This record gives sequence, C-alpha cells and structure tokens, in this order.
Amino acid sequence: MRTSRRTDAGGRWIVTDSFLSDEAREAADPFLGDGTLWRQRFGAHEVRIAPRDRQGFTLDFEIRPV
Repeated sequence: MRTSRRTDAGGRWIVTDSFLSDEAREAADPFLGDGTLWRQRFGAHEVRIAPRDRQGFTLDFEIRPV
C-alpha cells in the first residue's frame, strides 16, 4: 500500500491507493463529523448536509461562514 502527503498553499493532499488505510482515516477523521453530517468547505463558507428523517430520504442543508 502506498500513501504520500503533500502540503501547499491550497491545503493538504493525501494520495493513497487505499482510503481504508489507517493513515488516510487518521487524516480525514477531523472532517468526518459524527457519521450523520456531511460538511464541505468552499472558501469562507461551509455547506452542511444532514438527514432530516431517520431513513435519510429528506435532507437539511445549511450554508454558513467558517
């Protein structure tokens, strides 16, 4: 399994042939939330998507500054 890291002005990059590796999971863990929330950052704003119902058929979207 190969994994490499690179940091530049645009952020931190992790290139791996297995997203299930411990190193990939450790790097992504702070951004994963509690398993029910998906967060995506766009510049100075963050989009949060969470299930509104138990089955996840209806979603809540929130856009907020970070």
